[in-house]
Amino acid sequence: VGVLRAARRLANRAAWQQTVAIAEYARRRQAAFEAAKAKGLPVGCRDAEVPGEELAMELVDTGAYTGSRIDAAVELTARLPETLAGMAAGVIDLDRACTIAAPTAVMTDPDAAHADQVLAAAAPELRPDQLARKAAALEMKLAPEAVRARKELARRLGQRVEARREESGNASLSGREVDTADVI
Repeated sequence: VGVLRAARRLANRAAWQQTVAIAEYARRRQAAFEAAKAKGLPVGCRDAEVPGEELAMELVDTGAYTGSRIDAAVELTARLPETLAGMAAGVIDLDRACTIAAPTAVMTDPDAAHADQVLAAAAPELRPDQLARKAAALEMKLAPEAVRARKELARRLGQRVEARREESGNASLSGREVDTADVI
């Protein structure tokens, strides 16, 4: 068990290194985009317009995933020092860090700092689902209007039906970002 715990700490530290590198990549791509915009280059011809897609090609992953990694990395490095330190120490993994970063994105700086302290302290001892519930409750307490706005935006922009192949070979359908009342 000790070897497994040590391996997990190393993996968490590697996730911290990736997070810091992705945040720096995002910062540099944003600077390149702003420079191209300042030069008056037309939309579609500006350098660094789609950093998530650029990173996706390098990491051989989806643009949606790398876009969310960029958002989380920027949030973690800019406003969540306790969570980032937990990653560096190897006690907070990437999933838990992203669970903390997502709701804090809609919070004010003081509220995000408070949430960072509370959630980073709790994260190592909670299962991911428990941390997600704690983060959602804290988000609703600290920024209820922002939560409603984020949910509405996600519903309008992200509502879709996904079809995918299960490991068994069967198919599955799922409704994403659908209003609960519409589903019931």
